[in-house]
Amino acid sequence: MSQDRQHQLVMSVMITAGFDVSERFTLRPRSFDLIARNDETLLVIKVVSHIDSVSEEVAFDIELISRLLGGIPLIVGERARDAELERGAVYVRYGIYAISPATLYDYFVENIPPLVYASPGGLYVNINGD
Repeated sequence: MSQDRQHQLVMSVMITAGFDVSERFTLRPRSFDLIARNDETLLVIKVVSHIDSVSEEVAFDIELISRLLGGIPLIVGERARDAELERGAVYVRYGIYAISPATLYDYFVENIPPLVYASPGGLYVNINGD
């Protein structure tokens, strides 16, 4: 999917979920692409094809901007390494959650939380033993 198409998809999902969405941030260097806000949540979003392309410096900047705005940093991407991001799974890149556009839709529009997290070695779920 092209970068422009991916940005449009993320914006569309957030608008459908009832968020106000900023215009795409295009100044260079750019640490984030969009800010989305509703009554309760402010998200600072970085949209990328490969989540591995987010450097430690960019992650630090997104985290700092989010903290200053009282928001939550989020990376939305399609791939990690050589594989597509799994629907319903949460990945972590330098301490920032990363999800696929499908997981973004599931969580914010359908209210279906991700149940799987990715970590070195594979995908994992928490099991309540009670």
